[in-house]
Amino acid sequence: MARVMMKLSPRCLAACLPAVQLVAYNTAFVSGATAGAALSTGVAAHVCKESAGTAAMQVAAAFLCEGFQQVVHNKFCNWLFRCGCTWEWAGGWNKCNVRNAFGPKCPWCVARLSISWTTDCLPLVFMLLVFSEAKARRSPFWVQLLLPIFSFLLLGTLVAFCFKLASGYPYFIGGPVRGKDIMTDSNHETS
Repeated sequence: MARVMMKLSPRCLAACLPAVQLVAYNTAFVSGATAGAALSTGVAAHVCKESAGTAAMQVAAAFLCEGFQQVVHNKFCNWLFRCGCTWEWAGGWNKCNVRNAFGPKCPWCVARLSISWTTDCLPLVFMLLVFSEAKARRSPFWVQLLLPIFSFLLLGTLVAFCFKLASGYPYFIGGPVRGKDIMTDSNHETS
């Protein structure tokens, strides 16, 4: 059998690349959300001794919390560390200062795999525990929705502060407009 090989031109490849990146991101988002939600639901159900009747609610909460975290994480990172991260659909961490040749690099964006769980899994589990507790106390629905968001922001800020202390990163919440703004050479500044 003869093989037919198709050679893509650089122009065609460049046109297809954004679509490939979008598919890759969506695949990672879904698999990450699924794995994170499954892990967090298992942990929360074990810790809280949830009954089988609330399992569906816990799974839905896990997916919503993971979805919230996936959407907000990069922008929250930029707010904490002034690094240049933005919404995933607007470039994600493409303009993060980890890509700079010189200067400080965002401690969250360069975190080793062995400690990155503190920025991904830990907030998710905490959000679900807070949601489960609010539900068990029969809090109003709006409280059940807002408490996990508040807990994400509170725990995320605490974890980020620990990263800042451990790494010696110079920017945290206040300070320069962006940690991304550094001298690139002796005559020009980036903006």
